[in-house]
Amino acid sequence: MPNRSLHSRAPAELYAAVSVASSVSFPARGRRVWSPFLFLAAGLAALLAGCATPGTPRPPERQVPEPVTDLAAHQSGTSVVLHFTLPGRSTAGEQLSGPPRVEILRRVESAPGSPARPVLAVSGANLARDTAGNTVTITDVFAPAVFDALEQKTVSYRVRTAVGSGPWSAPSKSAALTVVPPPAAPEDLTAKRSGDAVVLRWSAAAPSRAPAPSSFIVYRTRLLTDGSPAAPPEVIGVTTGFSYQDGSATAGDMYRYAVRGVIAMAGRSVESADSAPVVVHVSAPPSLPAPDGLVAIPVRSAQGHVEVELSWEIGSEPNLAGYNVYRAESPDVPGARMNRRVLLAPAFRDTTVEPGRRYYYSVAAVGLDGGESRLSVPVKVSTPPSAGSPR
Repeated sequence: MPNRSLHSRAPAELYAAVSVASSVSFPARGRRVWSPFLFLAAGLAALLAGCATPGTPRPPERQVPEPVTDLAAHQSGTSVVLHFTLPGRSTAGEQLSGPPRVEILRRVESAPGSPARPVLAVSGANLARDTAGNTVTITDVFAPAVFDALEQKTVSYRVRTAVGSGPWSAPSKSAALTVVPPPAAPEDLTAKRSGDAVVLRWSAAAPSRAPAPSSFIVYRTRLLTDGSPAAPPEVIGVTTGFSYQDGSATAGDMYRYAVRGVIAMAGRSVESADSAPVVVHVSAPPSLPAPDGLVAIPVRSAQGHVEVELSWEIGSEPNLAGYNVYRAESPDVPGARMNRRVLLAPAFRDTTVEPGRRYYYSVAAVGLDGGESRLSVPVKVSTPPSAGSPR
């Protein structure tokens, strides 16, 4: 009997179905005896089985991600850069079913009673562009009028996440900072291959309202063949000078470099905006060896000025075009190029030194294709004090 007939039968008919079984008489002796109670039990079992339809399906519970626990913020130019780790599990301990979407909340602390308002939202599909592993970097870029209104005010940020259209997680703990005038971005950034390294050089920007940078951070972004980023920018070095040598660049790769100046203010670091970026395609290392036999000797000109005379062994490679001379005030930086044009002879006189100073010189061979060899081993020279100065 189909289930639907049992569900549609009236109570009297159900009772009659059971009564038929109970009215059966006992058969003659010697034959199998069928108890009316067996028929009664069978009828009740059929009734219960017919009525036992599956219940209404319950929708799966929507996941609530765990809250973010490591939100950090720092100022870069007229923007605030936020870093945090994406949650991987829900509050129930389950692995999240997909990449969560993110909402950034911002509050002006100096405005009593002001709520934390959403200022940025990133979908799970677009989040990969801002993510290295599970670490997310998102930048809150202020329009000029907004930055002027927020200057010298404290702003705090919170972040929350959600899976799909599910509920938001609890907000993270706040990360707060005071918005201040940033240092000016470095200028005139250049990048050139030198041996196995990429040598970067830049100059200080014109004075601004903020103090001059006390150090510089070098950022590098690896690029795909179409020029799009293969990963977010990474910090590859910090220096107090105006040059940096990237020795970890891989031949065949393409990179975009940018430099930021850094000042210390109110117990924290404030970065400038990025310098104008430069892109370098790292070709195979040049075949030219670094020059040998560099010698640096302080001398005086006919007018009595202190100068430094340099010489080194001449190369015999068929693709040798000339030489470049570099000077630094520390042995661990490449320094600045001193000659305007490629030197055709293995000699150079530096007429720009100052008395009583210490310098480090190195030389690179230049190929016909314009590529440089590795720098030679730096040579230290100390210039004598000026005439008449106390010894």
